[in-house]
Amino acid sequence: MNFNNFIDFLKIHVDVDFPLYCISLVRDPIARNMSSFFQNIRIFFPTLIPNYRAGLAVIADFVDCFFHRYERWRHDIPLTWWHDELGRMFGIDVFIRPFDKEKGYEIYDFGPVKLLLMKCEMIKERAQEAFFKFLGIKNFCVVDRNITENKEYGDIYRIFKKSIVFSKSYIDRYLESPIYQHFYTEKEIQQMKDQYSISGG
Repeated sequence: MNFNNFIDFLKIHVDVDFPLYCISLVRDPIARNMSSFFQNIRIFFPTLIPNYRAGLAVIADFVDCFFHRYERWRHDIPLTWWHDELGRMFGIDVFIRPFDKEKGYEIYDFGPVKLLLMKCEMIKERAQEAFFKFLGIKNFCVVDRNITENKEYGDIYRIFKKSIVFSKSYIDRYLESPIYQHFYTEKEIQQMKDQYSISGG
Protein backbone atom coordinates (compact mmCIF):
# COMPACT_ATOMS: atom_id res chain seq x y z
CA MET A 1 0.00 0.00 0.00
CA ASN A 2 1.55 3.31 -1.06
CA PHE A 3 1.14 6.62 0.74
CA ASN A 4 -1.82 7.88 -1.33
CA ASN A 5 -3.64 4.56 -1.02
CA PHE A 6 -3.14 4.67 2.74
CA ILE A 7 -4.61 8.18 2.87
CA ASP A 8 -7.62 6.97 0.88
CA PHE A 9 -7.97 4.01 3.27
CA LEU A 10 -8.01 6.36 6.26
CA LYS A 11 -10.63 8.61 4.68
CA ILE A 12 -12.92 5.64 4.04
CA HIS A 13 -12.48 3.62 7.23
CA VAL A 14 -11.63 6.09 9.99
CA ASP A 15 -14.33 8.24 11.54
CA VAL A 16 -15.57 9.30 14.95
CA ASP A 17 -17.27 5.93 15.44
CA PHE A 18 -14.15 3.98 14.46
CA PRO A 19 -11.28 6.25 15.51
CA LEU A 20 -7.62 5.69 14.86
CA TYR A 21 -5.38 5.66 17.95
CA CYS A 22 -1.88 7.00 17.29
CA ILE A 23 1.17 7.23 19.54
CA SER A 24 4.11 9.47 18.71
CA LEU A 25 7.18 10.87 20.42
CA VAL A 26 8.96 14.20 20.35
CA ARG A 27 12.70 14.12 20.97
CA ASP A 28 15.61 16.51 21.41
CA PRO A 29 16.15 17.30 17.70
CA ILE A 30 19.95 17.42 17.81
CA ALA A 31 20.19 14.08 19.61
CA ARG A 32 17.76 12.71 17.05
CA ASN A 33 19.92 13.97 14.17
CA MET A 34 23.08 12.36 15.50
CA SER A 35 21.32 9.06 16.13
CA SER A 36 19.69 9.11 12.68
CA PHE A 37 23.04 9.82 11.03
CA PHE A 38 24.53 6.68 12.55
CA GLN A 39 21.37 4.67 11.86
CA ASN A 40 21.80 5.46 8.15
CA ILE A 41 25.58 5.61 7.97
CA ARG A 42 26.03 2.29 6.15
CA ILE A 43 23.58 3.41 3.47
CA PHE A 44 25.06 6.83 2.74
CA PHE A 45 28.69 6.32 3.78
CA PRO A 46 29.28 2.54 3.48
CA THR A 47 33.07 2.70 3.73
CA LEU A 48 33.31 5.03 6.71
CA ILE A 49 33.06 2.53 9.57
CA PRO A 50 35.23 -0.14 7.87
CA ASN A 51 37.85 2.51 7.10
CA TYR A 52 37.79 3.69 10.71
CA ARG A 53 38.23 0.13 11.96
CA ALA A 54 41.16 -0.28 9.56
CA GLY A 55 42.81 2.96 10.68
CA LEU A 56 42.05 4.71 7.40
CA ALA A 57 39.55 7.21 8.82
CA VAL A 58 39.29 9.26 12.00
CA ILE A 59 36.39 10.69 14.00
CA ALA A 60 36.85 14.03 12.26
CA ASP A 61 35.77 12.30 9.04
CA PHE A 62 32.48 11.32 10.68
CA VAL A 63 31.95 14.90 11.84
CA ASP A 64 32.71 16.22 8.35
CA CYS A 65 30.20 13.82 6.80
CA PHE A 66 27.58 14.80 9.36
CA PHE A 67 27.86 18.53 8.71
CA HIS A 68 28.87 18.71 5.04
CA ARG A 69 27.84 15.54 3.23
CA TYR A 70 24.66 14.48 5.05
CA GLU A 71 21.93 16.36 3.19
CA ARG A 72 20.44 19.40 4.91
CA TRP A 73 16.88 18.18 4.52
CA ARG A 74 17.76 15.14 6.62
CA HIS A 75 18.92 17.44 9.41
CA ASP A 76 15.65 19.34 9.10
CA ILE A 77 13.33 16.35 9.48
CA PRO A 78 12.66 17.34 13.13
CA LEU A 79 11.27 20.61 11.76
CA THR A 80 9.32 19.24 8.77
CA TRP A 81 8.05 15.90 10.11
CA TRP A 82 5.07 17.40 11.90
CA HIS A 83 3.57 18.73 8.68
CA ASP A 84 4.85 16.08 6.29
CA GLU A 85 3.77 13.10 8.38
CA LEU A 86 1.18 13.97 11.04
CA GLY A 87 -0.32 16.77 8.98
CA ARG A 88 -0.48 15.08 5.58
CA MET A 89 -1.37 11.62 6.83
CA PHE A 90 -3.89 12.41 9.54
CA GLY A 91 -4.88 16.00 8.83
CA ILE A 92 -4.05 17.15 12.36
CA ASP A 93 -2.07 20.06 13.75
CA VAL A 94 -0.78 19.53 17.29
CA PHE A 95 0.40 23.14 17.50
CA ILE A 96 -3.10 24.55 17.71
CA ARG A 97 -3.48 22.79 21.06
CA PRO A 98 -1.42 23.31 24.24
CA PHE A 99 1.18 20.75 25.34
CA ASP A 100 1.87 20.18 29.03
CA LYS A 101 5.65 20.63 29.12
CA GLU A 102 5.98 19.66 32.77
CA LYS A 103 3.84 16.53 32.52
CA GLY A 104 5.72 15.46 29.40
CA TYR A 105 2.79 14.12 27.41
CA GLU A 106 -0.55 15.16 25.99
CA ILE A 107 -3.59 13.29 24.75
CA TYR A 108 -5.37 14.91 21.82
CA ASP A 109 -8.83 14.21 20.48
CA PHE A 110 -9.06 15.21 16.83
CA GLY A 111 -12.38 13.48 16.23
CA PRO A 112 -11.53 10.39 14.16
CA VAL A 113 -7.90 10.54 15.26
CA LYS A 114 -6.81 10.17 18.89
CA LEU A 115 -3.17 10.97 19.56
CA LEU A 116 -0.86 10.35 22.49
CA LEU A 117 2.23 12.55 22.14
CA MET A 118 5.08 12.08 24.61
CA LYS A 119 8.51 13.53 25.23
CA CYS A 120 11.04 10.80 24.58
CA GLU A 121 13.12 12.03 27.50
CA MET A 122 10.24 11.42 29.94
CA ILE A 123 8.79 8.22 28.54
CA LYS A 124 9.99 5.92 31.33
CA GLU A 125 8.73 8.32 33.96
CA ARG A 126 5.32 8.97 32.39
CA ALA A 127 4.50 6.03 30.10
CA GLN A 128 2.55 3.97 32.64
CA GLU A 129 0.26 6.87 33.50
CA ALA A 130 -0.10 8.00 29.88
CA PHE A 131 -0.88 4.58 28.43
CA PHE A 132 -3.47 3.91 31.10
CA LYS A 133 -5.23 7.21 30.36
CA PHE A 134 -4.98 6.73 26.59
CA LEU A 135 -5.65 3.02 26.12
CA GLY A 136 -6.64 1.74 29.55
CA ILE A 137 -3.52 -0.44 29.73
CA LYS A 138 -2.44 -1.13 33.30
CA ASN A 139 1.17 -1.51 34.43
CA PHE A 140 2.60 -0.59 31.03
CA CYS A 141 6.39 -0.99 30.98
CA VAL A 142 8.89 0.52 28.57
CA VAL A 143 11.77 -1.72 27.47
CA ASP A 144 14.83 -0.20 25.78
CA ARG A 145 15.31 -1.30 22.17
CA ASN A 146 17.24 0.03 19.17
CA ILE A 147 19.70 2.02 21.31
CA THR A 148 22.43 3.53 19.14
CA GLU A 149 25.12 3.25 21.81
CA ASN A 150 24.44 -0.50 22.13
CA LYS A 151 24.91 -1.26 18.44
CA GLU A 152 28.04 -2.54 16.73
CA TYR A 153 29.18 1.02 16.08
CA GLY A 154 28.31 2.19 19.60
CA ASP A 155 31.93 2.79 20.53
CA ILE A 156 32.38 5.11 17.52
CA TYR A 157 29.12 6.87 18.30
CA ARG A 158 30.20 7.62 21.86
CA ILE A 159 33.51 9.12 20.68
CA PHE A 160 31.67 11.05 17.96
CA LYS A 161 29.32 12.62 20.51
CA LYS A 162 32.22 13.69 22.69
CA SER A 163 34.14 15.14 19.74
CA ILE A 164 31.53 17.00 17.72
CA VAL A 165 31.04 20.71 18.41
CA PHE A 166 27.93 22.48 17.17
CA SER A 167 27.83 26.07 15.99
CA LYS A 168 25.42 28.47 17.65
CA SER A 169 23.52 28.77 14.38
CA TYR A 170 22.99 24.99 14.22
CA ILE A 171 21.84 24.83 17.84
CA ASP A 172 19.50 27.79 17.47
CA ARG A 173 18.03 26.51 14.20
CA TYR A 174 16.43 23.65 16.11
CA LEU A 175 16.17 24.65 19.75
CA GLU A 176 14.90 28.16 19.00
CA SER A 177 12.31 26.90 16.54
CA PRO A 178 8.66 27.41 17.57
CA ILE A 179 8.22 23.64 17.32
CA TYR A 180 10.57 22.80 20.16
CA GLN A 181 9.62 25.87 22.15
CA HIS A 182 6.13 24.36 22.08
CA PHE A 183 7.21 21.09 23.70
CA TYR A 184 10.12 21.93 26.01
CA THR A 185 10.46 24.23 29.00
CA GLU A 186 12.92 27.11 28.95
CA LYS A 187 15.05 25.20 31.45
CA GLU A 188 15.13 22.08 29.27
CA ILE A 189 16.06 24.08 26.18
CA GLN A 190 18.81 25.90 28.03
CA GLN A 191 20.20 22.60 29.31
CA MET A 192 20.31 21.26 25.75
CA LYS A 193 21.97 24.44 24.52
CA ASP A 194 24.61 24.22 27.24
CA GLN A 195 25.24 20.57 26.43
CA TYR A 196 25.66 21.10 22.69
CA SER A 197 27.70 24.27 23.03
CA ILE A 198 30.41 22.13 24.62
CA SER A 199 30.05 18.96 22.56
CA GLY A 200 27.50 16.51 21.25
CA GLY A 201 26.89 15.22 24.74
